Amino acid sequence: MRILLTLAVTLMSVSAWALPVYNCDITATAKRGSWGETATPWTKKLLLSPAFTNRVDFLQTTLDLRVDAGGVIAGSVNNQPNFILRGDVMNGSFESAHHTGTIKCEPEIQLSFVLQNKSWKQYYTIDPIISQGHILTSADLGSVDYGFLCFLGDVKEVNNSLSLGFGVVGKIVNDYRIDFTWEAEDCVRWTGSNPDDSMCIEYRRNKRSKSVKNCYGEPDPRS
Repeated sequence: MRILLTLAVTLMSVSAWALPVYNCDITATAKRGSWGETATPWTKKLLLSPAFTNRVDFLQTTLDLRVDAGGVIAGSVNNQPNFILRGDVMNGSFESAHHTGTIKCEPEIQLSFVLQNKSWKQYYTIDPIISQGHILTSADLGSVDYGFLCFLGDVKEVNNSLSLGFGVVGKIVNDYRIDFTWEAEDCVRWTGSNPDDSMCIEYRRNKRSKSVKNCYGEPDPRS
Protein backbone atom coordinates (compact mmCIF):
# COMPACT_ATOMS: atom_id res chain seq x y z
CA MET A 1 0.00 0.00 0.00
CA ARG A 2 2.84 2.40 0.86
CA ILE A 3 4.52 1.64 -2.49
CA LEU A 4 1.30 2.39 -4.38
CA LEU A 5 0.83 5.63 -2.46
CA THR A 6 4.40 6.72 -3.18
CA LEU A 7 3.94 5.94 -6.87
CA ALA A 8 0.69 7.91 -6.99
CA VAL A 9 2.29 10.95 -5.35
CA THR A 10 5.21 10.77 -7.79
CA LEU A 11 2.92 10.60 -10.82
CA MET A 12 0.88 13.51 -9.51
CA SER A 13 3.98 15.67 -9.04
CA VAL A 14 5.18 14.93 -12.59
CA SER A 15 1.81 15.44 -14.27
CA ALA A 16 1.30 18.69 -12.36
CA TRP A 17 3.79 20.33 -14.72
CA ALA A 18 1.66 19.52 -17.79
CA LEU A 19 -0.44 22.65 -18.12
CA PRO A 20 -3.56 22.25 -20.29
CA VAL A 21 -3.72 25.24 -22.63
CA TYR A 22 -5.95 26.43 -25.47
CA ASN A 23 -4.60 28.77 -28.14
CA CYS A 24 -7.48 31.15 -28.84
CA ASP A 25 -8.59 34.01 -31.08
CA ILE A 26 -10.49 36.67 -29.12
CA THR A 27 -12.35 38.96 -31.52
CA ALA A 28 -14.08 42.17 -30.40
CA THR A 29 -16.32 44.45 -32.47
CA ALA A 30 -17.15 47.92 -31.20
CA LYS A 31 -20.80 48.79 -30.79
CA ARG A 32 -21.99 51.71 -32.87
CA GLY A 33 -20.93 55.07 -31.47
CA SER A 34 -18.63 53.49 -28.88
CA TRP A 35 -15.88 56.09 -28.31
CA GLY A 36 -15.50 56.70 -32.03
CA GLU A 37 -14.31 53.15 -32.75
CA THR A 38 -15.15 51.62 -36.10
CA ALA A 39 -17.12 48.39 -36.32
CA THR A 40 -14.13 46.56 -37.81
CA PRO A 41 -13.49 43.31 -35.90
CA TRP A 42 -10.33 43.39 -33.77
CA THR A 43 -8.67 40.02 -33.05
CA LYS A 44 -6.05 39.20 -30.44
CA LYS A 45 -4.51 35.82 -29.66
CA LEU A 46 -4.57 34.59 -26.06
CA LEU A 47 -3.77 31.41 -24.12
CA LEU A 48 -6.67 30.12 -22.03
CA SER A 49 -6.45 27.39 -19.41
CA PRO A 50 -8.07 25.85 -16.32
CA ALA A 51 -4.70 26.49 -14.61
CA PHE A 52 -4.76 30.29 -14.73
CA THR A 53 -6.85 33.36 -15.55
CA ASN A 54 -5.58 35.39 -18.49
CA ARG A 55 -6.24 39.02 -19.41
CA VAL A 56 -6.81 40.77 -22.73
CA ASP A 57 -7.82 44.40 -23.35
CA PHE A 58 -9.81 46.04 -26.11
CA LEU A 59 -9.68 49.71 -25.07
CA GLN A 60 -12.87 50.05 -22.95
CA THR A 61 -13.29 46.29 -22.55
CA THR A 62 -11.06 44.14 -20.31
CA LEU A 63 -11.56 40.38 -20.26
CA ASP A 64 -10.18 38.13 -17.51
CA LEU A 65 -10.78 34.61 -18.81
CA ARG A 66 -10.28 31.03 -17.71
CA VAL A 67 -11.60 27.61 -18.74
CA ASP A 68 -13.93 25.71 -16.42
CA ALA A 69 -15.00 22.05 -16.54
CA GLY A 70 -16.20 20.93 -19.94
CA GLY A 71 -14.32 23.71 -21.68
CA VAL A 72 -16.80 26.35 -20.52
CA ILE A 73 -15.52 29.94 -20.72
CA ALA A 74 -15.64 31.75 -17.36
CA GLY A 75 -14.17 34.85 -15.77
CA SER A 76 -15.18 38.50 -15.91
CA VAL A 77 -15.91 41.33 -18.33
CA ASN A 78 -14.74 44.69 -16.96
CA ASN A 79 -14.54 43.11 -13.48
CA GLN A 80 -18.15 41.92 -13.59
CA PRO A 81 -18.11 38.15 -12.88
CA ASN A 82 -19.50 36.10 -15.79
CA PHE A 83 -21.13 39.18 -17.34
CA ILE A 84 -21.60 38.66 -20.21
CA LEU A 85 -19.77 35.41 -21.09
CA ARG A 86 -21.32 32.50 -22.94
CA GLY A 87 -20.29 29.21 -24.48
CA ASP A 88 -17.11 27.18 -24.48
CA VAL A 89 -13.68 27.08 -26.07
CA MET A 90 -15.15 25.93 -29.38
CA ASN A 91 -17.78 28.64 -29.62
CA GLY A 92 -17.64 31.32 -26.92
CA SER A 93 -18.89 34.89 -26.87
CA PHE A 94 -18.84 38.00 -24.69
CA GLU A 95 -20.44 41.41 -24.46
CA SER A 96 -19.64 44.66 -22.65
CA ALA A 97 -21.12 48.14 -22.83
CA HIS A 98 -18.69 48.89 -25.69
CA HIS A 99 -18.04 45.61 -27.51
CA THR A 100 -19.50 42.31 -28.61
CA GLY A 101 -17.12 39.47 -29.36
CA THR A 102 -16.30 35.85 -29.95
CA ILE A 103 -13.86 33.31 -28.47
CA LYS A 104 -12.61 30.54 -30.76
CA CYS A 105 -9.90 28.14 -29.63
CA GLU A 106 -7.78 25.41 -31.14
CA PRO A 107 -7.77 21.94 -29.51
CA GLU A 108 -6.14 21.61 -26.10
CA ILE A 109 -2.36 21.24 -25.94
CA GLN A 110 0.00 20.61 -23.02
CA LEU A 111 2.80 23.03 -22.08
CA SER A 112 5.56 22.40 -19.55
CA PHE A 113 5.41 26.05 -18.45
CA VAL A 114 4.02 29.49 -19.17
CA LEU A 115 5.34 32.92 -18.23
CA GLN A 116 3.40 35.94 -17.03
CA ASN A 117 4.10 39.60 -17.69
CA LYS A 118 2.79 40.91 -14.36
CA SER A 119 2.38 44.48 -15.58
CA TRP A 120 -0.03 43.24 -18.29
CA LYS A 121 -1.44 40.40 -16.15
CA GLN A 122 -1.05 38.18 -19.19
CA TYR A 123 0.26 34.61 -19.38
CA TYR A 124 2.10 33.58 -22.52
CA THR A 125 4.56 31.13 -24.07
CA ILE A 126 7.90 31.78 -25.74
CA ASP A 127 7.45 28.75 -27.98
CA PRO A 128 7.96 30.32 -31.45
CA ILE A 129 5.31 28.16 -33.12
CA ILE A 130 2.57 28.39 -30.50
CA SER A 131 3.16 32.11 -29.93
CA GLN A 132 2.81 33.12 -33.60
CA GLY A 133 0.54 36.15 -33.79
CA HIS A 134 0.56 36.78 -30.03
CA ILE A 135 1.52 40.15 -28.58
CA LEU A 136 3.91 38.66 -26.01
CA THR A 137 6.42 36.21 -27.47
CA SER A 138 9.68 36.68 -25.55
CA ALA A 139 11.31 37.58 -22.24
CA ASP A 140 14.44 39.55 -21.42
CA LEU A 141 16.61 40.46 -18.44
CA GLY A 142 14.93 43.86 -18.28
CA SER A 143 11.63 42.20 -17.36
CA VAL A 144 13.47 40.25 -14.64
CA ASP A 145 15.25 43.38 -13.39
CA TYR A 146 11.95 45.25 -12.99
CA GLY A 147 10.16 42.28 -11.41
CA PHE A 148 7.67 41.88 -14.26
CA LEU A 149 8.25 38.17 -14.91
CA CYS A 150 6.93 35.06 -13.16
CA PHE A 151 6.16 31.48 -14.22
CA LEU A 152 3.88 28.48 -13.80
CA GLY A 153 5.10 24.96 -14.49
CA ASP A 154 8.33 23.00 -14.59
CA VAL A 155 11.08 25.09 -13.00
CA LYS A 156 13.82 23.16 -14.84
CA GLU A 157 12.23 23.85 -18.22
CA VAL A 158 11.80 27.51 -17.28
CA ASN A 159 15.43 27.80 -16.24
CA ASN A 160 16.71 26.07 -19.38
CA SER A 161 14.65 28.27 -21.70
CA LEU A 162 15.33 31.56 -19.94
CA SER A 163 19.04 30.86 -19.43
CA LEU A 164 19.38 30.17 -23.16
CA GLY A 165 17.47 33.32 -24.08
CA PHE A 166 19.22 35.57 -21.56
CA GLY A 167 22.72 34.25 -22.17
CA VAL A 168 23.23 33.76 -18.42
CA VAL A 169 22.76 30.65 -16.28
CA GLY A 170 20.06 30.73 -13.65
CA LYS A 171 20.33 28.98 -10.29
CA ILE A 172 17.30 26.92 -9.26
CA VAL A 173 16.65 27.58 -5.57
CA ASN A 174 13.57 25.34 -5.38
CA ASP A 175 10.52 24.43 -7.49
CA TYR A 176 9.21 27.97 -7.11
CA ARG A 177 12.23 30.23 -7.62
CA ILE A 178 15.17 30.79 -9.97
CA ASP A 179 17.94 33.31 -9.26
CA PHE A 180 19.65 35.09 -12.15
CA THR A 181 22.91 37.01 -11.79
CA TRP A 182 24.40 39.18 -14.54
CA GLU A 183 26.31 42.39 -15.18
CA ALA A 184 24.47 45.49 -16.38
CA GLU A 185 25.74 48.86 -17.59
CA ASP A 186 24.29 51.75 -15.56
CA CYS A 187 24.60 55.44 -16.22
CA VAL A 188 26.30 57.25 -13.32
CA ARG A 189 26.77 60.73 -14.87
CA TRP A 190 24.54 62.79 -17.14
CA THR A 191 24.67 66.05 -19.05
CA GLY A 192 21.66 68.27 -19.67
CA SER A 193 19.03 69.75 -17.41
CA ASN A 194 15.93 67.81 -18.49
CA PRO A 195 15.08 64.41 -20.06
CA ASP A 196 14.71 65.89 -23.56
CA ASP A 197 18.31 67.09 -23.84
CA SER A 198 20.10 64.84 -21.34
CA MET A 199 22.84 62.42 -22.36
CA CYS A 200 24.78 59.81 -20.43
CA ILE A 201 28.52 60.54 -20.39
CA GLU A 202 29.73 57.90 -17.91
CA TYR A 203 28.67 54.28 -17.42
CA ARG A 204 29.56 51.72 -14.77
CA ARG A 205 29.10 47.97 -14.89
CA ASN A 206 27.27 46.62 -11.85
CA LYS A 207 26.24 43.14 -10.82
CA ARG A 208 22.52 42.38 -10.75
CA SER A 209 20.90 39.50 -8.88
CA LYS A 210 17.14 39.05 -9.28
CA SER A 211 14.68 36.19 -8.93
CA VAL A 212 11.99 34.79 -11.21
CA LYS A 213 9.34 33.18 -9.02
CA ASN A 214 6.25 31.06 -9.38
CA CYS A 215 3.29 33.35 -10.07
CA TYR A 216 1.34 31.79 -7.19
CA GLY A 217 4.23 32.15 -4.75
CA GLU A 218 5.85 29.50 -2.59
CA PRO A 219 3.72 27.18 -0.44
CA ASP A 220 3.85 27.74 3.30
CA PRO A 221 6.16 25.00 4.69
CA ARG A 222 4.02 24.89 7.83
CA SER A 223 0.95 23.73 5.89
